[in-house]
Amino acid sequence: MISNDPKTPKRFLRVSAQVRPLIEVSPTPYVNVTKKYGQALTRTLAVWSPVAPDFKVAKVESFTNGVMAEIIKSWRDKGGNHYNIKITFGPKMRIGRFHGVIRLFTSLKKAPTYDLRISGMVQGPVSVIPQRGSLFSDPAIMGGMAAAGFSLYATEKPVEIKKTTTTLENLQLKVITVSKGRKYYLVAIWPGGAPPRNPYNGKIVVTTSSATQPAIEIPLSIYARVVKKPRGTGPKPMGPPPGKK
Repeated sequence: MISNDPKTPKRFLRVSAQVRPLIEVSPTPYVNVTKKYGQALTRTLAVWSPVAPDFKVAKVESFTNGVMAEIIKSWRDKGGNHYNIKITFGPKMRIGRFHGVIRLFTSLKKAPTYDLRISGMVQGPVSVIPQRGSLFSDPAIMGGMAAAGFSLYATEKPVEIKKTTTTLENLQLKVITVSKGRKYYLVAIWPGGAPPRNPYNGKIVVTTSSATQPAIEIPLSIYARVVKKPRGTGPKPMGPPPGKK
């Protein structure tokens, strides 16, 4: 604020406010879980509106295969209507990472639908660490050769590695048996040279003896350092013909 007062030509007014959300979710507005294939897991959330006492949830719907959602309880107190939403992560969810939403259909005109975010990991009988890999190829170091390693563990019954393939041209794969049926080490080697694209993205496919997890896909990216030509090494510009300026 600026005024014509010579003693205090400028004054600052501090303003603070608290913005309340239309819909509140407890304990968090998202759910992240890690579970084993064949295992069912449940989570329960409380939902209400801090600004609309007559807030209602008409129904809930899941958009992720193997995940179910339902209203299991509703009650009213001095703050308004409250609901408990039960989310069930089913035993037959696909192995690997997942993400999606649980959609709530509400009575609020400004928020007729509200999405609860869900994500997580379904673990199969074979665990891979890390779950994805990156290779960094530098022509100045060993001609651009690069390598990455992955540990594969059988978490329950013994599992054998039958074969490995890749979508990345020229990538070399080697499987080292640490403990047969239990632990393996997979090495991915880029022999050098410029990849077709930068980055060069693809995957490694590991075929196993497991009926539950017959194939494991490992995303892999190869990044190559671009060597810049030093200044002055390019072709010299053509000058005017002799005798002309």
